[in-house]
Amino acid sequence: MTLYPAIQNSFTGGEMTPRLLGRSDLEKYYSSCRTLVNFIPMAHGGAIFRSGTYYIGPTKNENKVAVLIPFNFSDEQTYVLEFGHQYMRIFRDQGQLANGGTITEIATPWTSDQVRQLKVAQQADVMFIAHPDVAPRVLKRLAGDDSLPATWDLSAFDYEWGPYLDINATDLTLTPSAATGTGITITASDDLFESTDVDRLIRLSNSGSGVEIWGEAKITAYVSATQVTADVIVNFATLAATTDWRLGAWSNTTGWPWCVAIFQERLYWGGTNANPMIIVGSQFANYYRYQQSKFSDGSVRDHDAFVRFLYDNEVNGIVNIRPKRKGMVLFTTAGEWTGSAQSEYEAITPGNFYVEKHTGYATAVDMPVTLAGSELLFWQNGGRRLRELRYSFQDDGLVARNLSLRSEHITAKGAIDAAYQEEADQVLWAVRDDGVLVGFTYERAEDVTAWHRHLLGGSSPTRNHAEVESVACIREGTNDILYLIVKRKINGQERRYVEWMNPLFTPNSEQEDAFHVDCGISYDGAPEDEFSGLDHLEGETVSVLADGAVHPDCAVVDGAITLDDEYSVVHVGLPYTGELEPMPFVLQGRGGISSHGQKLRVAEVKVYFHNTLGGRVGSIPVNDDDDEGEWEELQYHKAGDSMDTAPSLFTGYKIVSIPQSTDELVTVFVKQDTPLPMTVLSMTAEIVVDDS
Repeated sequence: MTLYPAIQNSFTGGEMTPRLLGRSDLEKYYSSCRTLVNFIPMAHGGAIFRSGTYYIGPTKNENKVAVLIPFNFSDEQTYVLEFGHQYMRIFRDQGQLANGGTITEIATPWTSDQVRQLKVAQQADVMFIAHPDVAPRVLKRLAGDDSLPATWDLSAFDYEWGPYLDINATDLTLTPSAATGTGITITASDDLFESTDVDRLIRLSNSGSGVEIWGEAKITAYVSATQVTADVIVNFATLAATTDWRLGAWSNTTGWPWCVAIFQERLYWGGTNANPMIIVGSQFANYYRYQQSKFSDGSVRDHDAFVRFLYDNEVNGIVNIRPKRKGMVLFTTAGEWTGSAQSEYEAITPGNFYVEKHTGYATAVDMPVTLAGSELLFWQNGGRRLRELRYSFQDDGLVARNLSLRSEHITAKGAIDAAYQEEADQVLWAVRDDGVLVGFTYERAEDVTAWHRHLLGGSSPTRNHAEVESVACIREGTNDILYLIVKRKINGQERRYVEWMNPLFTPNSEQEDAFHVDCGISYDGAPEDEFSGLDHLEGETVSVLADGAVHPDCAVVDGAITLDDEYSVVHVGLPYTGELEPMPFVLQGRGGISSHGQKLRVAEVKVYFHNTLGGRVGSIPVNDDDDEGEWEELQYHKAGDSMDTAPSLFTGYKIVSIPQSTDELVTVFVKQDTPLPMTVLSMTAEIVVDDS
């Protein structure tokens, strides 16, 4: 019998689509996995068992959808905002803001059906919020420091002097009943107005006035298609009928901006239902003013506001705007454009704003665009493809590489939310439509682009895993913390919880601090054997790690569990399992012939672990997913060790004999089904070739 080695010393290719099982000619094949669940590939090459999630509390309305949005005031003061059905709540430092036991809450205008479409832009303690069907809002953090919860205010975006659509080019005239005052009437010579025009701005020409050639009013009531009531903001110079008028670009008639961004001290708004390709820029250094000119000849100054339209073969919508070093990227439902000054060393002005279309991919309407390092990552329409927008010298423009191609099965269900976690490992987290949490480890400089799936412990009313519905990341301390809204089935009832994922276990972490349960809580204090505070897991069977050792599972009764002894450091929560399976082993170089199609057998595998306890190694036939396979539980106690205490974390090789029968496709499986840390650095398999 001749043994041939097959080595996999990296997992930075992530989980690869089954469509590439035969593509051993690809370099990434030898660093990829057939299965990678609840493991995170690291830029160093290894894959680490993900940490668990801590329970914070329920959402306000557990029967309705809510989303999480980050609010970053500074590196030291960051928050996560829960937007649900006409309310907002606030989280910070893995807890919920409250005052005297009363949860801090703000009334909002958005329903649970609308919150996924919210787009925001933030500067310091002010956040601008856009939604296509609701007038923009401004969220302000008014006060607060490290010891005092901030006070918050949500109010209407009090914009002035526009923005306006183009000047009327028809024979229709408007006539005001008075030059000043409130409750005046404005009469049109033909049908023009709609009942949804209430609160819409309107301007009439003050012909011949020299300066401030436009008078301005806000519509306060609809009378008929030819008449409205209005309050004058800037006096009209004449009461004569005029064809020189323009209507506000935003209203319940036209719709409201779809997205918002801040760039070069201007506030930009993109798209409305009536004018999907409109982009509006505020005056320089004044986000609330949209005056386009104050001179009688209509000339504009560099700091004036401006309105532009993107013109294409199709009418599409601007769904996201993201600043980049040389300008802005305008993401639309039919392509990606740039908006910039003529030179990268100049600022954008009304007379120096150029747009150019680069790619023709449709951007997903409700998904965020992520700045990862120096590249922008965006989701194609439907959330099934993630693309990397970067400059190409060869094309002299932006190109959008498909980052989901090698793992198209992972995003095939469609993503509905995403958040980027820069520290400690660069991972873009995304929520699939079926509630599966997926991760994308992205380190472009090291050519690490690895997809992985994460099934949270527990179940939902319709699935055998808990369903993640929204995610957000904020910096807390030296790590980015991932917050999640998770839909669960608890004691037979549908619940929605806010949870946060513990940072990854590191070489400097203590064994008893390993946290590998979901929706869990921890205790660190004097030895105890009874632990309460588990009402949120009532009726569930939970896993327990006690002083660094696995304790038998317990059932939660009346919000508490009782252990078999007293322990000082205890973690309790729902169990989950990690699964790592490399791509089927292929032997190359045997007389220049590949082993594809030949009968192979894995005789032995050497797995190099780092800081690991628990787990099993075994085999499942690649062509028979229903087979439970054969497994060997890994042992870590040494001769003379006490069996009453947990062994120390192990680093080194574990050698396992594999009983798998011969097959054309052979591989091995590492499974972590205990609440203990595990990191897999490499695998070396001894392969037997059936030459008969």
